[in-house]
Amino acid sequence: MNSTNSELSPRHHNESGSMTNSVSHEENGHHSSHPVKTTSFQPRPGYKQWVAQSGTLVADLITCAGADHVITMDLHDPQYQGFLDIPVDNLYARPILKRYIETSIPNYQQAIVVSPDAGGAKRASAIADGLGMSLGLIHKVWNM
Repeated sequence: MNSTNSELSPRHHNESGSMTNSVSHEENGHHSSHPVKTTSFQPRPGYKQWVAQSGTLVADLITCAGADHVITMDLHDPQYQGFLDIPVDNLYARPILKRYIETSIPNYQQAIVVSPDAGGAKRASAIADGLGMSLGLIHKVWNM
């Protein structure tokens, strides 16, 4: 086993919080055994942690308010349903929207379905493909 291949090495936390990989140097041609010290990875709190915390908070508020069932519409991520301990039904607007376009927009095949961002591109593409329409995508750039 190569001492640089920490993915395959047994890992142990030491008292300082760092991780050590127990690698026998005999396997590397050496005759002594010393753990190889690596620094543990600590992600900074960010978007994913915020989503989990806010999702849990919203779920708790909904259930504390007395809800015993939640109906959502086109969740970005079905995993949001997991925040709730009560039944959740996620409805999809695509069939209703397609029917509306077909019956209410004359010459709809000449129109363009536009997604407001990359996150909605998959849904917009499914609608456009299902109706034989073109697809447009808005590319947002955030300057900070």
